[in-house]
Amino acid sequence: MIPRSLNARMLLSVSVLLVLFFGIAAVALDYLFRDASVRAIEDHLEAESLVLMAAAEEQDGLLLPVKEQLDVRFLTPNSGLFGEITTSAGKDLWRSVSLLSNKLGAAGNVRPGQSRLRSRQLANGTHVLVLSVGYAWEFSDRQSQDLVFSVAESEEPYFKQLSHFRWQLFGGFAIMGVLLVVSLLLLLRTVLHPLRKVESEIRMIESGAAQVLSDNYPRELAGVASNMNTLLHHERERMTRYRNTLGNLAHSLKTPLAVIRNMLSAPAQLDTNKLDEQLTLIDDMVRYQLKRAAASAGASIGAAPVALLDVVTPLSEILTKVYVDKKMDCVLDIKPEYKLPCDKNDLMEIVGNLMDNAFKYGLQKVRVSSLKDTAVSVTIIVENDGKSIPSAQYENVLQRGTRLDEQQSGQGIGLSVVNELVLLYGGSIQIGQSALGGARIAVSLPSA
Repeated sequence: MIPRSLNARMLLSVSVLLVLFFGIAAVALDYLFRDASVRAIEDHLEAESLVLMAAAEEQDGLLLPVKEQLDVRFLTPNSGLFGEITTSAGKDLWRSVSLLSNKLGAAGNVRPGQSRLRSRQLANGTHVLVLSVGYAWEFSDRQSQDLVFSVAESEEPYFKQLSHFRWQLFGGFAIMGVLLVVSLLLLLRTVLHPLRKVESEIRMIESGAAQVLSDNYPRELAGVASNMNTLLHHERERMTRYRNTLGNLAHSLKTPLAVIRNMLSAPAQLDTNKLDEQLTLIDDMVRYQLKRAAASAGASIGAAPVALLDVVTPLSEILTKVYVDKKMDCVLDIKPEYKLPCDKNDLMEIVGNLMDNAFKYGLQKVRVSSLKDTAVSVTIIVENDGKSIPSAQYENVLQRGTRLDEQQSGQGIGLSVVNELVLLYGGSIQIGQSALGGARIAVSLPSA
């Protein structure tokens, strides 16, 4: 089962890697040590075989080494160094005193100039490493005979040295592994301290002891902390707006409800026109507050970019059909690469209200264009050829209920909702006069 703790996961992962790494390294070093030791023994045996051949002399028709020229261990029983001279057929010519009753055994078909290294066990149980060298020996009668000079050395010192080396090797790796794990544990406590700090501060936020995460985090976590604070800010702002919307709605409904209650208290004097006026007022208030509630989302983290052209094109087609009697010419100048990280419904609410007003108050032509002011801002411009908005009314038309043309239907809340949405996304709205002759409304929104 994988541990849930990040600290435990890293320790477990690194421990497994250390075991694998040290295991492979230990096996490789053990192999290298054994190979080097065998090579050293082989070199030593080659030197001893040369000494044995140099000491060999023909005596009474036999080939015997001169004792004075031999290594003293050849002449000492069970000394660990053994020697033997045989014919290529395996007939014994000479055997060192150190062998006692043991034999090194036939080395197989070892021809002159060849050598063979082998490991075998003597009759007394001693493990030896045997080097047999073939040599063509010419006797005094000029007869030549193929001989095999064999030299052996006990493997007991080698095994002891190998065992000692392995204890040191694996013991050293074990101590090193423990030290590395302990060092890693201490390092992880330092490295993961910012994560524990995030966890602690989130708990403080949940308990109400803090409002936001602090900003003194490493670069790798700074973005996480910043986005978390942005998310917390938007969530608090959303909750505040919902509460304010409900409070404003309740407060706004008090007066018309009181008027209706008074009317109903005297049924005989009930004026249906006034009653309808109050109900219409209530309906307008509810619509306005619902639009405000819909506009409470604002910019959110990770919002998928919405292509502006994908929003403007269907709105143009719909409004052209709605205002078919006016035969409006709608010109679109929107670059397809312009995208905004907004909620699609919010963007449709902004552009839809602006285009609807342009179609409503325009005479024959509406133009919707866009331009990129900076690398992080896109401006949407909606113009018509109708009556322009007086400069003195620029601020007023953005307020709820303001309508400059009482002949047209509507509640006068469209531009106010647009203004609130634009402000929520950190943008701006500007009203001016178009070259077409009518109003020109430009909305700038962040594109990143």
